[in-house]
Amino acid sequence: ETPDGDIVELTDSNIEEVGKVDIDAIMRKKDGTEQENKWSGVPLKKVLEFANIDDYSVVEVEAEDGFSVEYDPEIVESDGTILAVEMDGEKLDEESGPVQAVVDGEGAKLWVRQIVKVKVSN
Repeated sequence: ETPDGDIVELTDSNIEEVGKVDIDAIMRKKDGTEQENKWSGVPLKKVLEFANIDDYSVVEVEAEDGFSVEYDPEIVESDGTILAVEMDGEKLDEESGPVQAVVDGEGAKLWVRQIVKVKVSN
């Protein structure tokens, strides 16, 4: 959802158009351990470009269960922040996908599973 309230859909067919990437990302867990996996998806900053959004202050990522997290521009612009559709070469399972926010090097609280909406605000 754009700051103007317009809805832009990201589908399987336009993911390739946006530009799919592969990254190795580390999730920091509460207990201090880290988990690294290979993720495939689209950089969040490229999704905003696809939606013609260049001016924003906050990006809110919302899960199917209503859980949401706000990202500041620094996180959004990071090459390590993607909307993933695959992990380690496999499509995401029902518990994680079909789309999951991956934020390399950050805690699990910023990794949002089962994304249903990305809302951009000025």
